[in-house]
Amino acid sequence: MLVNAGTLVAAAGSGSYDKVAGSPLTQQQAVNAYVAALTVLYEATGQPPLGQELVARVVANRAAVLGTPYWERVAFADGQFMAWTDARKRAFARCQVERANEPACFDAMALKRLGSAPGARERWLDLLAMAQGIVLSAPEPEGYEGVLYFDNPRFWPDGEPPWAASKVFLGVVGDHKFWR
Repeated sequence: MLVNAGTLVAAAGSGSYDKVAGSPLTQQQAVNAYVAALTVLYEATGQPPLGQELVARVVANRAAVLGTPYWERVAFADGQFMAWTDARKRAFARCQVERANEPACFDAMALKRLGSAPGARERWLDLLAMAQGIVLSAPEPEGYEGVLYFDNPRFWPDGEPPWAASKVFLGVVGDHKFWR
């Protein structure tokens, strides 16, 4: 089943967001866009747009390395993306199984996190459009190609997680450090 990406974004809101209009997405690609956008929403809400895109790319790039078309397998893996709590994983699964990947179900998850503040829906639609661009193979930001890891240094006494020493440091964006 193909889903028009513009329709997917429009289904989430007013229809004025057609950044990727006309680009066909399979149903799994649409689900991947929701996984990436929700991961950004849960992990990087207060980060600048580049930092948010890089968090979504970590999910996409890890899925590519693992050879899986199912980005939720990456986002939901134990010990990864801690903001994907068991309750959020169950809610996502309900959207997939009980609601047949209905966009409004995923949108409700996002708006629950964002609340009803002015501009909340528009922020969600921007995240979703960014994630759809990644699904449709938009080029990676220069200098961050192949990004696979990120973390917030404030959580570590030395400013970096122990695994970082064996990775290639790419840079800092907002509150996050990124590695390949």
